[in-house]
This record gives sequence, C-alpha cells and structure tokens, in this order.
Amino acid sequence: MMYPLQWSQKAGLEESDQFCDLYGLDAEILSAIPRPVKAIIFVFPYTEARSRRTAEDNRIAREGGPKIDENVFWMKQTIHNACGAMAMMHSFANAEVTLKPGSVLEEFFERCRGNSITRRSQIFEEMPEFSDIHASVADAGQSVMPLTDDHPDQAYCAFVSAPGQGSTGFRVIELDGGRAGPVDYGECTDLLNDVARIVREQFMDKNPSVLYSMMYLGQPM
Repeated sequence: MMYPLQWSQKAGLEESDQFCDLYGLDAEILSAIPRPVKAIIFVFPYTEARSRRTAEDNRIAREGGPKIDENVFWMKQTIHNACGAMAMMHSFANAEVTLKPGSVLEEFFERCRGNSITRRSQIFEEMPEFSDIHASVADAGQSVMPLTDDHPDQAYCAFVSAPGQGSTGFRVIELDGGRAGPVDYGECTDLLNDVARIVREQFMDKNPSVLYSMMYLGQPM
C-alpha cells in the first residue's frame, strides 16, 4: 500500500524509515526482513474481529491485565474511520524514528507532550494539516485509508515493542484507538515474528479472510 508511505513522508517522517508491505508470514519471508522492525500495522476484517475485541476489552476491565508502561503513547480515536491514521501515529510515537524539523508530526507530538489521552485526541482533531495530507494523497490517485462516513470493511491497528514493568523485559503492545486502551500480548523477543504468531493465532485461524494485510516500519528489503 502506497498510502502509508506517502502520508508519512508528507507528514514529516524522515526517509531513513518507511512503511513496507509484508507479503506473507512464512518463516523464509520473515527472516528476509531487515531488523530492527520498529512497528507493524495490521489490517483486518472489521465486523467479526470487533465483536471479539470488545468482549476482550470488557474482560480486561473486569479482571485486569498486565500493567502497560506509562511511557507508551496511546490516544483514543475520535474521528470517524480514522483508524489508519491512528495506527500510523501510534507507530511513530512508540518507535525510534526521526521526524523532520518543523514538520506536522513534530508539531503534533510536541503539543501532546505532558497532555492527557483526551487532550491528545483533541489536538489531532484541531490540526487540519492531517486532513490536508490525506486529501493530497487521495488526489494523487493512491488507494487510501478511508476517512468517510461509510464504515470500511477493514480496520487498522499498530503493534510495537515496549518495556515491561519491573524486570519483565520487552512486551508486544497492540495500539488501537478504537479500543479501551493498549493491550499487552506478552513477551517480545522479535517484534515481527511475535506479531506474525499473534496474527495467525488470534485472527487468521479464527476467521480466514482475504482482507488481511500487514506493513512494517523499518528498512525495505
């Protein structure tokens, strides 16, 4: 998908890192991807997965779950059908990437510094530059992550690696602005391999579909 690549570059991501398509989850393909993989965007069928994810959020609210490191950046999605943009923002915020000085991304994260989750979402809404970037990519004829009033068939989330609490090492964290908060998927030993396993077990095995796709943030093959 060209949209994340062009969107991120227009928003201010330095070209030393970029979003690249992942064409399969076979071990041979995964081993060929340059490391480190800094974040992963996962695209999945909306309707079936959302019902299961809502149930999981309710269970976590009742029973609790692993404590997420307070430095993990997450914000609630408040713009209709902006899950693609949210996935990119969560990727940039929680990965070691370089932003262009004076870029809209640099301004956004600077304005978010020290602010609450609610205020972060408000800041995103208040910056028309993001909508302008979306429109410019669409005008260029690229297939875009939808920002319309009709719900798409697919949804987007990000996976990142973040420090665990205490001495638990690094953890795989899912970031989806449409959920109740970040979700801890367990120990992270290799982000790409770990997410590939999670995707197979939690999504593909439960709901075979042609609508799945993945992109990684890092160096192209």
